[in-house]
Amino acid sequence: GIRLRQARAIPEEVENDKLATIFGKRIVPFGDYEMNPHFRPEQYAVMMARPDFDDNYSRWLYLNETQDVILNQLRDLERDEWLDDRSKHIEVNFMVFNPHFDTLTMTSIAFLQSRSGHFWRSVAHETLFTSLYGDG
Repeated sequence: GIRLRQARAIPEEVENDKLATIFGKRIVPFGDYEMNPHFRPEQYAVMMARPDFDDNYSRWLYLNETQDVILNQLRDLERDEWLDDRSKHIEVNFMVFNPHFDTLTMTSIAFLQSRSGHFWRSVAHETLFTSLYGDG
């Protein structure tokens, strides 16, 4: 299956009353985080980040479902605004087994949203050989 999950920012009130009336909503700071989202994060920093993922925003797309079921799940995520201005780290994970090379590869796609709305993306693959010493 494919796992979707995200870490969420906590909104805060705008302290300046004049700005609060102009802005019209609470601000969403990036919070206590190892990376600065205003600059492209290094691949290693994204891989080693351990964000506090919100279990309420974890979803699974099972590959044994029909295409229509998966498309409906994705439409539901869009309709329910699963991704919004509070989303700060979104991760998509899936595994692939390659029987020819006897390897298991986990692919992680991370999207980091800066407070200006810019998305940084990072793709990482981690491969494990299931037979370290061959067929012997």
